[in-house]
Amino acid sequence: MVANSTHSIAVKEAKFSAPEIHRGLWPFMVMAGLFRVMPKRAGLDFVMRGNYINSQKAEEWGLINQSVDSKDLNNTVNSLASELASLAPGTMRFGLEAYEKQDALEFDEALPYLQKQIAKCFEGDDAKEGIAAFLEKRKPNWK
Repeated sequence: MVANSTHSIAVKEAKFSAPEIHRGLWPFMVMAGLFRVMPKRAGLDFVMRGNYINSQKAEEWGLINQSVDSKDLNNTVNSLASELASLAPGTMRFGLEAYEKQDALEFDEALPYLQKQIAKCFEGDDAKEGIAAFLEKRKPNWK
């Protein structure tokens, strides 16, 4: 779940593991998301040994975005949620869909696909409102 999230914030006391190897199993399904966020060697060490890592190591390896004191968790999460919610919703949805699709493409296939997506993005209502707001020196009014 953590590896497949766009953002993950953990308390400093949190521990993470993929303990399947200790039960004679391999975390096959975990690998799909894990190796998209963690470097290969770190991820392999994580699944091959099944040891716990602390939140500092999880942040260093890219498993989480940030580790915070437990007293700051709610404020940090609420601040992030508010920031993301204040951004262009249609563009965010469109961009995340494009991210998912391009992630499955080879680099030489991804570039032409993304070129088409940026053209569509410029045609969207969010881009029109964002550019107008910038030129008029005001905050955008997303729909």
